[in-house]
Amino acid sequence: FVRYFKMINDIELPYRDSRFPISAQIANVVFDGDGHKLTKLEVYQPNYGSTTYENSGLFKTIYNTSFKNVGVEGFIITGYQKTGAFAGTASGLSSFTNCYIYDSSIRGYAFGSDQWKYVGGFVGYPSSATTFTNCIYNGMIASANSDVIRAIEGTSSVGGFVGYGNGHSFTNCLSIGGASSTHDSYEGAFTPTNSTNLTFSNCYSLDGAVGNAQGSTLLTAEQFKDVSNTTLSAEEFGTRSSFNKGFIFQKIFLPTVILVEERIVNAYSNVIKSNVSAKLSRFIKR
Repeated sequence: FVRYFKMINDIELPYRDSRFPISAQIANVVFDGDGHKLTKLEVYQPNYGSTTYENSGLFKTIYNTSFKNVGVEGFIITGYQKTGAFAGTASGLSSFTNCYIYDSSIRGYAFGSDQWKYVGGFVGYPSSATTFTNCIYNGMIASANSDVIRAIEGTSSVGGFVGYGNGHSFTNCLSIGGASSTHDSYEGAFTPTNSTNLTFSNCYSLDGAVGNAQGSTLLTAEQFKDVSNTTLSAEEFGTRSSFNKGFIFQKIFLPTVILVEERIVNAYSNVIKSNVSAKLSRFIKR
């Protein structure tokens, strides 16, 4: 059977709380954020050299799990092998739809040797093919001025979305930020460059952020601020100049803008002026 969970508001997660990462494997789950976000989780794992210390993220491992309509912001995940915002390891038929990562740092604890590997934005080590649809990794740091931030970093096998595996599928996905492998060239906008049998459809990545764009189209930072520079659906993606540094985002997460026709504004303005004038006139007569 499949269990369903739906968020009803944004959730701020704790700082270096021993309950995280959640160690019990979640399996056969649909996690629906319903347009909300998870924020400020910090996981810190300085130990290494044993499988005991692997798998850092919100969850250690997931199996047959689907995340949808949920964002991650302000996560700081520092781990050993297999590190990602949502999970260290994913297996079975796992998928992400309408999910994003923004203003977050996901990296290995140290870089002195080739041990802090399998680092990915969403999942560090997906051992089976994982599907991403309408998902965004935005490596921008909210307080930084630069448009190219290497927010995902490890010693080997590093990707904007995942840090390992073959057969992954990406549809309408954006990689706006860097991913850095310090000990080899296995770094890519979406997966490590040694991943195979990948499928890309209508995906885009930031020019200059990472050496290998893989199956995506390169755009500059300015081009990423206008949906018309892509073939993404304007019904599903949009921008706000004051949100996410103006970069393309899923509309489900964009702040609501209330548009009021000019004639209505003018009509109300005239009514207010008329009322004020009448009150002033009565006051002066007194």
